[in-house]
Amino acid sequence: MKKGQFFIIGVILLAVSISVLVYNFMTVEKASIYLFEAGTDHDFRNIVTSITEKNDQIEGDGWWNTSWKIRKLVSISAVAGNPTEINLSISSADIASCEKEIRVINSTGEIDSDVTADTGCNVTFTIATGNYYMYYNNSAASKPAYRNTVSGNEGATYSVAGREYIGELCTHLETIYLQKGIYLNCTESETGDWSRLNYTIDFKSKEFEFYGYIN
Repeated sequence: MKKGQFFIIGVILLAVSISVLVYNFMTVEKASIYLFEAGTDHDFRNIVTSITEKNDQIEGDGWWNTSWKIRKLVSISAVAGNPTEINLSISSADIASCEKEIRVINSTGEIDSDVTADTGCNVTFTIATGNYYMYYNNSAASKPAYRNTVSGNEGATYSVAGREYIGELCTHLETIYLQKGIYLNCTESETGDWSRLNYTIDFKSKEFEFYGYIN
């Protein structure tokens, strides 16, 4: 066998040996990731699952528009006449302007309403017995054109349920993963049809990183 052939065979054997060493090193490195940082992939999957379930809940609950982050259910059991004023008792921490933000939604969609008190948000609209959702917590909202077209207070028997809030998930997740020593920055934005939320996720652990949108 010629010297040139021995040289070629030697190079091939060397390349194979290096490949085996690299493979073994990567295998050991991967094993150490799972041994010393077990749960990183599981943590990220939990984030994805939490976001998916939250959006499924928003859609399943028939949320009118995700730009409005809070709603209250008003149940009307008896009506004395129309229009009728409803006292929503909304905290000033949850709303910048009752006149601009409040939207009254029933099974057919948005209905005309007027705001008769900008503290606590008293709302007047033409009602029947049944359920209505009062949406708010959207500081970018503009005063609707139908404001100041409804007035009166004929009285009704009603109850106002507690607030439902869809903007808590990012804060909740960030708090959890900060305690676990994993970097997470989470922000929310609306999708094009306002039926779900986009979550921008910046996730960093020692061995795993992700930046992108999840909805």
